[in-house]
Amino acid sequence: MKSLFKSWLIAFGFTGIVFMLTNSKVLAQESPSPQKLMSEYIGMAHSPSYITFKQGIGNLNPLLFEAVIAPYYLVNLSHDGKWAMDISFKGVIRMRDERSYPITTPSYMPSLTVYRNLGNPDVYKGELLSYLTLGHHSNGQSGPVYNSDGTYNTENGNFATNFVKAGWILIDDQSRGNQLVPEYFKFGFETHLLNSKGLVDDYGLFRLNFDSELKNYLGAVKSLISGNDYHENKPDNYFNQSQLRYHMHFTWIIDNRSPEKRYDLSKQFDFSFRMAYHPKLLNDISLFAEYYYGQDYYNIYFNHEISVFRIGLMASNFRIR
Repeated sequence: MKSLFKSWLIAFGFTGIVFMLTNSKVLAQESPSPQKLMSEYIGMAHSPSYITFKQGIGNLNPLLFEAVIAPYYLVNLSHDGKWAMDISFKGVIRMRDERSYPITTPSYMPSLTVYRNLGNPDVYKGELLSYLTLGHHSNGQSGPVYNSDGTYNTENGNFATNFVKAGWILIDDQSRGNQLVPEYFKFGFETHLLNSKGLVDDYGLFRLNFDSELKNYLGAVKSLISGNDYHENKPDNYFNQSQLRYHMHFTWIIDNRSPEKRYDLSKQFDFSFRMAYHPKLLNDISLFAEYYYGQDYYNIYFNHEISVFRIGLMASNFRIR
């Protein structure tokens, strides 16, 4: 009976999360070309929504799934597509694979980001966006931060931090048969302030972040391998095919978060590499595999170092035309 209940719970949970993933992006209304392109650029570099199958392979505690829901509202602030703003309501949940299948201390991560397009075609053919983000991360708990033995209270301990991010997004805007095949590099500085107790010494309040994503259409890759020209004199639907996407993330936590106050490199860097496959039959969903190493990003679990490989479903934050 318990096994049957667990199977139904997983089925309904995945169905609900997948529905939320496919509806998590609030699309901008049709607008003039510069505004539409600005919306594409922002969506391309935005955090995706996803759900994993179980906890993956690594040192995470047993889970039924981990899910990120990251909808956002996008507002173009100028007619020339130079200014834009988004308001994001990102949330992260982990459902434990144990009795009653609890969801413990979800992460609530609202943010507001303003973008400015600094692109100059005389200097660079692509686009250069600057951004400024004001964000908050908390777990909605009010219990004591520490247990009696001095460890962090991961059951109901209070966690809250506010942060500011500033940086640049470099976009390689290459048109292929009227299809946008973008590559981007995102670099920024992050600082945390007005934090809850315990974060000053162990969390890491100053960070440098780097993200990069590449996208390949499988048809184009096959043509490149064969030595044929893959974008000249091809109809538009040549590019409406399955695609692979590769994403790399790297964070350097600048301030020392080692308890012995020795600069332990294993505690100062976060790294992830993700490969996603987008079947041409699905408009919104990709299959992905990812490896992550570094600080646990799940609120008050931040003092754990995790190394995990997982697979799951991901909703893209851009439209396949």
